[in-house]
Amino acid sequence: MTGNAGEWCLMESDPGVFTELIKGFGCRGAQVEEIWSLEPENFEKLNGSQEKNQQALWFRTPDLTRYFLLSRYSEGEIRFNLMAIVSDRKMIYEQKIAELQRQLAEEPMDTDQGNSMLSAIQSEVAKNQMLIEEEVQKLKRYKIENIRRKHNYLPFIMELLKTLAEHQQLIPLVEKAKEKQNAKKAQETK
Repeated sequence: MTGNAGEWCLMESDPGVFTELIKGFGCRGAQVEEIWSLEPENFEKLNGSQEKNQQALWFRTPDLTRYFLLSRYSEGEIRFNLMAIVSDRKMIYEQKIAELQRQLAEEPMDTDQGNSMLSAIQSEVAKNQMLIEEEVQKLKRYKIENIRRKHNYLPFIMELLKTLAEHQQLIPLVEKAKEKQNAKKAQETK
């Protein structure tokens, strides 16, 4: 990015960055998700519910909780990500499983209708367990990506370049990279 950010710390507009940031501030039960479209069905997905009457607070008060994260790229060009703070999906899926398990405990399952209902509930529990695992994996990816963003790779790069130079390999690698780049440019102009 070009330009001076002054006292502001520039960061990548990524839901993983902001999810980890708000969790670091002590906010529990929330995460940040990217909004790809302003169509109502996308907001329903973000809420973790297909039921229209269970819309989250941020959906009813968009001026307070939808954020445009602006980044300036080149003169006159602005790109942004639209993100929303939503309920922690893992928590929502865990609550759904708990509710389904309560239904299992309360409902008699000794009839054909009961067996059908049992099968449907078990299927729904399995689906929510799969969704929980997906959320766990996503949060692990976020954590790894954020560690990589924070790491200072410069000492490693400098040591690598120094070692390559000491072993007389740096200049041949640079020349080979230049040749590849020139060949690629020549291919693109054809």
